[in-house]
Amino acid sequence: MSMVDSFEPIGDAAARVVEKISPLGPVEKVNITSREQWLDVRRGFVTASDIGSLCGVGRRSPLAIWGEKTGRMDASADNAAMKKGRWFEPAIFQAIAETQPDWAVQRAGVFLAAKSHRLGATPDAVASVPGIDGLVIVQGKVVGRPQFREKWLTDPDDDASPALVPLEYQLQTITESMLAGAVTAYVAALVHDTYSADLYLIPVERHAGAERKIIERVDAFWADTDAGREPSIIPEKDASVVRALYPKDDGTEIDLSGDNELPDLIAQHEFLTDSLKESKKRKDAVDTQIKAKIGNASSAKGPGGRVITHKIQERGGYTVKPTMFRQLRIGKEKSI
Repeated sequence: MSMVDSFEPIGDAAARVVEKISPLGPVEKVNITSREQWLDVRRGFVTASDIGSLCGVGRRSPLAIWGEKTGRMDASADNAAMKKGRWFEPAIFQAIAETQPDWAVQRAGVFLAAKSHRLGATPDAVASVPGIDGLVIVQGKVVGRPQFREKWLTDPDDDASPALVPLEYQLQTITESMLAGAVTAYVAALVHDTYSADLYLIPVERHAGAERKIIERVDAFWADTDAGREPSIIPEKDASVVRALYPKDDGTEIDLSGDNELPDLIAQHEFLTDSLKESKKRKDAVDTQIKAKIGNASSAKGPGGRVITHKIQERGGYTVKPTMFRQLRIGKEKSI
């Protein structure tokens, strides 16, 4: 049986089967043939990995999702975390094969599309699990051990404490189960450090209330987008998004003199700028005192067993390539 055949409940011929256990209606199955084709297919959909961000618990913001779906931002950009996930993903399924030999696991290789809601997902794998009557989704995650302790363990100081899937990943996995018509799912977390790796298989059950909320959020997102309304900015998350959305100035001037928020923002900007300057001066003064105490020594043993070093660092010369960026400057207030 091929990977595609293993996803038979999602095929058009069995759409009625999906509808019995999915509130989405018909779900189409698109075979993935390349990364480029996959990126193109998913461009017009909110995907399972976006759901946490739309619900306010993801690493990104709704504005970032909006920027990608409207074509204002590049949705094909890669990063180190995404590359790590792709490279390590085969190891997750090797670990499952070794630790769960009675599981029949196959990589999905499809994009699932609920066109009526413009909601889609790319499950990592599907499985047949003894004791579970129906399709099971497997969502793989590669997690560094420090992050696993902090974000996944119920007690970060006890490695034996139960592990819980972070809410962002729960919503992603529930969305995939809903689209696939799966009866349940597992998040397979491959937790690694320098010398070891451990596999955690954590169940994520279907949840009718969460599924209704997911559909509501997705429908509201597309309604706002279609009407030309963009999500509000989340300043703590959207610095890179704002840079990507507005990379160049157009030479015009706009009137913000009536903006009620701007006076307070400018006051905060000036206060924080002055505070940073003062903190830098103070830090330089403190560092000078410490350096004077060390003198010509390379290192010193400090209080509490701290090791303090002050060594020569060599840095090769290089030429800085020309770059272009927008610089924020705020002028002094004019007297009336």
